[in-house]
Amino acid sequence: MEERMADDEATDDTEAFEQSLDHAWDWFSLHAGQRMQLINFFIVAAAFITAGYASTIAVRQYSVSAAVAVGGVVVCLAFERLDIRTRELVHIAEPALAKLEQRLIDRTGIPELNFVTLVDSPAKAASSYGFVIRAVTRTAASLFGAGFIYAIVRAW
Repeated sequence: MEERMADDEATDDTEAFEQSLDHAWDWFSLHAGQRMQLINFFIVAAAFITAGYASTIAVRQYSVSAAVAVGGVVVCLAFERLDIRTRELVHIAEPALAKLEQRLIDRTGIPELNFVTLVDSPAKAASSYGFVIRAVTRTAASLFGAGFIYAIVRAW
């Protein structure tokens, strides 16, 4: 009888471990995927705004060009804020995943399964997603800002 209870507890523990791992991984995966989609949407939005700016400059509608450029700056800043929140949501799952990975390491004897800890800090800070996304959005915002100044000068 005691053996059966021990087997039931082991089964319950295994099921709880698997459910916990699935839950943490699903959370991480969902928000990491959203972050990549956010970047894709930013690239598309920046391309459309750039096209709108270029077409209004081509027809010498400088006041409209200035407004489009301001819109571009606002979109860049909004995307950067959205990325910050999405990054927070991704990182929420990491402590749970680290603990679950440690249990997996203890069970399998494979220390290389410690992915969360291994990638906690990139080898080069300039290669982190956050750094690259900030660089892209801030560069685009600066270019739209320069476009705004150009359009205002041309309008006068």
